[in-house]
Amino acid sequence: MRQAQALTIFVLVFLMGTPAFADSMCAQKKPFVSDVLIEMETPEPHFDFTKSVAYLNSDGGRSTREWLEKNNMQGVWSSKHMQTQGIAMGGWMVYYEYDIDPAPLDQYWAYACLYVKELKIRMMFRTIIYVPKEYPEGSCAFNLIMPHEMKHYQVNKVVAQNTAGRLRKDMPEILAELEKEHVGSQHLKSHAELMKQRISEIVDVYFKQVMGEEMEKMNGLVDSPEEYASFGRKLREECGHKSPQAEPKKERRVRTERAPYVPTVNLYENKKPEPAP
Repeated sequence: MRQAQALTIFVLVFLMGTPAFADSMCAQKKPFVSDVLIEMETPEPHFDFTKSVAYLNSDGGRSTREWLEKNNMQGVWSSKHMQTQGIAMGGWMVYYEYDIDPAPLDQYWAYACLYVKELKIRMMFRTIIYVPKEYPEGSCAFNLIMPHEMKHYQVNKVVAQNTAGRLRKDMPEILAELEKEHVGSQHLKSHAELMKQRISEIVDVYFKQVMGEEMEKMNGLVDSPEEYASFGRKLREECGHKSPQAEPKKERRVRTERAPYVPTVNLYENKKPEPAP
């Protein structure tokens, strides 16, 4: 269902920007095949072992967003699990290079077509992994946590590369749709910018929505209840682990009904009661 919604948005991007009078003249006159390069880099994760459990739980992802912004990246996916053990998040970045050439439809250049002669889309998806400093490298808990978080990296890597492959396959059709519109020569510059904007919007659909949803689904299999049950059991049984975040529960006081008060002196007779037998 979500994939279908993404494709609906994909089609709407085209339809909203394509006027009713668009025809196939530009497609017929295209003098070259577009040179398209779409690359996706998935480097090793960025590791951070310096944060405490309390900091990671209270930070709410703020430090990760700052790291992503500093490196010109956007957050796409994050694990919402076991924050006292480890956190994995993913960021995406993209750079574009365009070469868009006009070609006249008539000898007077009254109308012209715009063609994407060259398009380069270079992307990177990087997973960021936090293991709290309470679990130092080499410790039993660290050696359990790190392989689990690396599973998220492997999932993200596969999904990112598959999404790039899908865009690579679809791009010729995308460009053909964008290039079929002819415009007046006075609008060539503004229309070229519009074409760039549409390409960027379509790429966002692929990598912010479709890729993010696929990562959420696939990483959910890594974070299954069965996986967590096994993971927690190993931490307790093999490592003698108790979460540093956990605090001993305070003993809950059970409120009992007080017995009715019975005076030791009979106020009406002004004498002490007789001693109990």
